[in-house]
Amino acid sequence: MTLIKLLSCAALAALLSGPATAAVTRSGLRVDPVDANRFIVQPKGAIGESDLWCAAAQFARRQGLPAAGRIWRVTPPPMRGGRGVMFSFSPEDSSGKTGVFTLGGRQDGSFNRSFAEQLCWNPSERRD
Repeated sequence: MTLIKLLSCAALAALLSGPATAAVTRSGLRVDPVDANRFIVQPKGAIGESDLWCAAAQFARRQGLPAAGRIWRVTPPPMRGGRGVMFSFSPEDSSGKTGVFTLGGRQDGSFNRSFAEQLCWNPSERRD
């Protein structure tokens, strides 16, 4: 009986220590984790750069990234039809470009999570 408990605990620990599983954002985009730092936002239909960043921010929030934490774009812009766009929580893989026109701020291919969440705003949604 002790061996069964030991093996069960080992299997549970292996499952819990693995990478995050795929998630679907509120906007309906699927996000597939690659490893502990990188993930891919999968496009669905006609979407823009802001939709990608919105999905990246929502996924980052679920992973516990603080509002001031940074997200870097790995896949260089522009988007390629039907291909996912990779993001990272680490600057090493950054493409150096966000794909979004901004004035000022860092020009290192990253946004903080809070700014990226602002790109989720939809004027047709009811705001409370």
